[in-house]
This record gives sequence, C-alpha cells and structure tokens, in this order.
Amino acid sequence: MGSAQPRLNAANALSGTTLPLTQAQYGASVGGPIVHDRTFFFTNFEQRQLNQNGIITIKASDAAAINTRLQTVGYQGPLLAVSSTTPSQHCTRILFAPVIFLRRSITA
Repeated sequence: MGSAQPRLNAANALSGTTLPLTQAQYGASVGGPIVHDRTFFFTNFEQRQLNQNGIITIKASDAAAINTRLQTVGYQGPLLAVSSTTPSQHCTRILFAPVIFLRRSITA
C-alpha cells in the first residue's frame, strides 16, 4: 500500500515553494484454488488518486506577456507553455478478476 508523502514533494525551482499536489496509490492481490488442481481464481485491485486542486494556472494572455518580458531581458531558458487542461482531482481504479479452469491431462 502506498500513500502521499508530502516530504518528497520538491520545491518549485522558480518560486521556491512546494506545489499543493497530493497523490496516493493503493493495490491488493488475492488468489487461490477453488477446486484442488482444477479451478483457480485471482483478483487484483489498483487505485490511484491525484489531487491538483491547489495548483494555480496562468491564463494564455498572461503567459504571452510573461514570455515577451522574458525575451526582452534575454532569458535563455524555455518559455512558458500554455495548456488547456484545468487542474482537478483524478481517481483511477482497475479491477482484474479472472477464474482459471484447468483440465487434467490423461496419462497412460
């Protein structure tokens, strides 16, 4: 089982602050025989939670103004990229549960 570890959240190189980002990942597996040497089951569960609600985004018009200013002062690094995605919460769940039937081979 995993959990969010805020102490591992590195500081932003430009602002010196840590982003309000949390992530948690969990999982479990179970399996065993149903009928001895004939039928088996196996199930696996995984879940990942990502919370980006506290991240502040920059508007496209503001990013353009910032990029213009960076170019004016001779900034050599990469310019700001603009994305249309909005920070939010994401939760991914995966459940895998096959049942395996085995047929015994007849030996002479």
